[in-house]
Amino acid sequence: MNADGFLRACEKNGEVVTIKRLTGTRQVAFSVQCLGAVARGAVSDLVGNTVQTADQVKVSDREMNAVQWPKPPRHGDQVVYADGSTRTVLGPAQPDRCDEDTVYTLKTLGG
Repeated sequence: MNADGFLRACEKNGEVVTIKRLTGTRQVAFSVQCLGAVARGAVSDLVGNTVQTADQVKVSDREMNAVQWPKPPRHGDQVVYADGSTRTVLGPAQPDRCDEDTVYTLKTLGG
């Protein structure tokens, strides 16, 4: 089994997300756009009017392979949703191997 089923589901119910990695002393961003599934989590109120959300994002490595983006996504990478909001990846990506493909599950935090 490969990631075709996952990608078909994302075409119907997913969204395009951009994964960014800032590298070097000048913090140059290397980005890749992926079709993914975003499960928005609970919203927590912080101090004042600040809110924070914990989400789960699943993406295939096909787009990463196509542009030779240095996979896997890792702690500190940024995920920009289709609506422009930005989240930060917490912890390592959880890989699910599907023959020649890998689907990564990312836990993100932001607000």
